[in-house]
Amino acid sequence: MIRTLSALRTLLAAAALVSVLAPSAAGGAPMKRPVPNYDGRAEADATAGDALLWIPRVLLSPAYLVSEYVLRRPLGYLFTEAERAEVPSLLLSIFTFDEGKAGIIPTVLFDFGLDAGALPSAGFYFFYDDLAFAGHDLRARAAIGGSDWVELDLTNRFALDAASRLSVGLSYERRKDEVFAGVGPSFDDDAIGRYGLDRLSARVGVERTLGLRGEVSAFLALSHYGYFRGDCCDEPGLDERVEQGVYPTPAGFDDRHTDVGPTVRLALDSRPVRPGPESGVRLELFGVAARGLDDTDATWLRYGASLGGYLDFHNNRTVGLRVYAEFVSAIDGDAPFSELALLGGKAPLRAFEEGRLRGESALALTLDYRWPIWVFLDGSLFVEVGNVFGAALEGLESDRLRLSFGLGMRPASREDHPFEFLLAFGTEPLGDGAEITTLRVVFGTTTGF
Repeated sequence: MIRTLSALRTLLAAAALVSVLAPSAAGGAPMKRPVPNYDGRAEADATAGDALLWIPRVLLSPAYLVSEYVLRRPLGYLFTEAERAEVPSLLLSIFTFDEGKAGIIPTVLFDFGLDAGALPSAGFYFFYDDLAFAGHDLRARAAIGGSDWVELDLTNRFALDAASRLSVGLSYERRKDEVFAGVGPSFDDDAIGRYGLDRLSARVGVERTLGLRGEVSAFLALSHYGYFRGDCCDEPGLDERVEQGVYPTPAGFDDRHTDVGPTVRLALDSRPVRPGPESGVRLELFGVAARGLDDTDATWLRYGASLGGYLDFHNNRTVGLRVYAEFVSAIDGDAPFSELALLGGKAPLRAFEEGRLRGESALALTLDYRWPIWVFLDGSLFVEVGNVFGAALEGLESDRLRLSFGLGMRPASREDHPFEFLLAFGTEPLGDGAEITTLRVVFGTTTGF
């Protein structure tokens, strides 16, 4: 319930920005007055942590100026005016019901990329906690982005105990703006081809929280894939690129295929939750085993891990360093191109649209700095290096690595349907000069990071 209301506050606060452009009912901001010394104690002496804090302050001063004067202060003013005009309370009363246990929230997502952006979409997010009986939570999401662009997702969760739940879900998507640019670390803009994806998936599994931030889950999924000619963004289709000889037809593209298999995930996290300091280590492991049910009869494994260390310098201003690796191994036949390791999108190297970087393996290193902008929003500044490669990182060389860097905003906590802003730049491989070749801008409500 608390996590649901936190997500609602983040979503509705973004909507409240529009309403505060009109003068508030209060008739202007009240006069400021000195803050009284309530406890009568003198200010504390500077600590070693306060002194060390100046190092990242100097190094990150450009980001600080952007954060302070472009993001935090304007947003702080708008949110303050919205709260003074009681806009969040009004929006909560409009979009939620049954004492806040249920609600329907309008959503919108813009994901623009240089030469490989996605179509904008709009829809809604619906939730109902304790539906029909205690411990049954319903989540539904729908979005549409024009003709041949629809996403639907329905999930039922049943509490097994205080830390575990059973999850049953069904999802469908039909999108004509998918991106393919070949397999491996090298591609240029002339290789980008569009295609359409038709996917229906059913899943059932169990999730359990481990400590404050950890979790373990095991799911069984049955998915059906179909492809059609993409007609998007005034760009050539994947089939046209194949006819031009840019790359061969990717495995699994010519035929519809169905696969079934388990997915297991484990996350161990030593970091405390806010308002305490967030220093610690996070380890994530995942594995997928899948078998095709069609004539191709392919069998493959996809697995990977990420390990991150985080240091909280002061008041949740955190520097993190994370390494991410993913591998795909075909046991019988060829794994479909849709199951290859990916970078970009929600994965590391976020400056690249999902689908531009595919390979039999992937490796990325991320350095980021995260700081509070507002009560429910964090700012982030990041730089990433990595790429996709052949089997078992075959072809890994420093000259083939790409850079991705930028800044963004996201909720302070992870929720079912968070808000995100992202501005990121990506480069060609270091050996080719590392010039910026792509730009990605994301604004709206997403299904995850």
